Amino acid sequence: MLTVFLASVALYAQTPGARSSQNVNPQTPPGASRYIFRVPVFPGTELFNNNPDLTDLSPPFARYMEVYRTRDGRPLDKAAVIAFYRDALQSTGWKEGIFRGQKGEPYLAMRTDMLEDLPDGTRIQIAGDFYLWIAPADGMMTVFQKQWRISSPDQGTLNQINAMVTRLMGAAPKAGYQVTRVSTEDGWKTDYENEYLVDRVLYALIPTKAPSARPRLDAPPGTLTLAFLSYRDANIAAAEKNQREAMDYVPLRTAVKDKILVTISGEAARDKLTSLLNAVTLP
Repeated sequence: MLTVFLASVALYAQTPGARSSQNVNPQTPPGASRYIFRVPVFPGTELFNNNPDLTDLSPPFARYMEVYRTRDGRPLDKAAVIAFYRDALQSTGWKEGIFRGQKGEPYLAMRTDMLEDLPDGTRIQIAGDFYLWIAPADGMMTVFQKQWRISSPDQGTLNQINAMVTRLMGAAPKAGYQVTRVSTEDGWKTDYENEYLVDRVLYALIPTKAPSARPRLDAPPGTLTLAFLSYRDANIAAAEKNQREAMDYVPLRTAVKDKILVTISGEAARDKLTSLLNAVTLP
């Protein structure tokens, strides 16, 4: 099924374990995955255009706009479209937005939020807005989303990440790389698919012999990407590891250390990626 990106960012609000205005029970394990930011595409429509000027993928905030049209050019039934999206979003925890269109206006606004404080000090805060405009006669509709997540891991997880970063700083030069911390890159969408991702710490490993470059914009050939992804608990981190390894990443190496998933990928032999990963995560 096609999805609208921000769409790729997920949230388990209204499931056991989430603290929201309706549900407070942090000791209960999270229920089945219910991705609130994964928005289905209305049947019979396809992506027509997106607006790069309205795209901002800079964690912890993001926004995105896309335009869809009917595949055969037929007009849209505005009532059916609004009912479809309202039902899809409400079933995963969304509520009516604070903005209201005029009576009969082909428009829908929805919003969601989740705030969860775990006993170990982990704090998860994620929210989003969804807007839908329909041009029925033209068979077109515009989807705009914005979302933000401001979460923080517990102190024990922070200590583990700091220790692994220290090992990375020691191991990378021996393998022929210089280490640079970066804020984001193309993997942002994948990393944020799970709303129980608490924090994301990202590094670029640049070949020592490569010319100086800004990793986010024009990384030299052979640059590797290493990410420390912390989740709300070890089970979710392990599940995310299994999901990543089942997907078509070439190449990708992963390891789990308690609540932290560590990934490394790039233009290098798998045994070299594995060696660097082991140096960071072991013992």
